[in-house]
Amino acid sequence: MEDPAKELPEVVMLFTMASTPEVQQAAINKYFSKDASFNHPLCKIEHGTESREGILAVYQWYRILSPKISVHVDNCHWDPKSGKAFVAVTQTFHLWFSPWPGKPAKLLVRLTLQDQNGKYYIVRQEDFYEPEELGYIVFPPLGYVIELGKYAGAAASILGVWGVQTASAFGWWKPEEHECTE
Repeated sequence: MEDPAKELPEVVMLFTMASTPEVQQAAINKYFSKDASFNHPLCKIEHGTESREGILAVYQWYRILSPKISVHVDNCHWDPKSGKAFVAVTQTFHLWFSPWPGKPAKLLVRLTLQDQNGKYYIVRQEDFYEPEELGYIVFPPLGYVIELGKYAGAAASILGVWGVQTASAFGWWKPEEHECTE
């Protein structure tokens, strides 16, 4: 890439929604360095000689599992000083054998880019999902269970602090008053 801020949304689409395996392979070979790494909650490819081939295999397997994947780049930020790009994505990944419809899931992709002879190549891709978003992708009912568990955790925190605040009236776990200074 010559201008990551401008090119990244299209590059992400080529990786995930290429019209043919050949187009996908050409995009991976063009934009990833040969020794790139890839970290996703469900798989990991370490840096290594020709590790790009493993990354290609992961993307190809995703397309086989979800032939009608839908991806939208919501936002993209490129920081040339750090060499990092952040891409907010919404994707609908539907396993071809699943009886449940795909549900849109949000993720954040952090890309580490390296300048090699005036062109930027991806040397590391990291995908970050909220747990329930990953659940919706893998097994949609699981996403709802995880989301319910997170609500239960928040309710337990609220009830717990209410109990502590009540107990502080009796001198237990009573914070002292302090002024905030900067």
